[in-house]
Amino acid sequence: MAGLTVDDVIGNKQAVTMLMHYHAQFEDENVALRNDLNTLKVYVEQYEKKRNDAMISGGLQFLATLFIGFGINILTGDGKPAPGWLLMVAGVLTQIFGLYLALRGPEAKR
Repeated sequence: MAGLTVDDVIGNKQAVTMLMHYHAQFEDENVALRNDLNTLKVYVEQYEKKRNDAMISGGLQFLATLFIGFGINILTGDGKPAPGWLLMVAGVLTQIFGLYLALRGPEAKR
């Protein structure tokens, strides 16, 4: 079709039919490529959400480790155990929330 001119196409039923066929093929390919692009955009968005959740979860896990460590240190000392228990409970709750954030599925919406 690349070698045809407008004069060759005018009045030539076969050339017009082939031109319409090529046009329909290009339209179908365009729709398929747009669908693929939209699918890949969704994948990228989900990856970004999961990456952000993992970064926040990692920070919470670190904070929970500090809380639990200081809580155990205070509990094993000679002072009052109440602050140690408070830090231990805060550490365990932070740990649970961090694990939830890291392990929740893609169906979780924001």
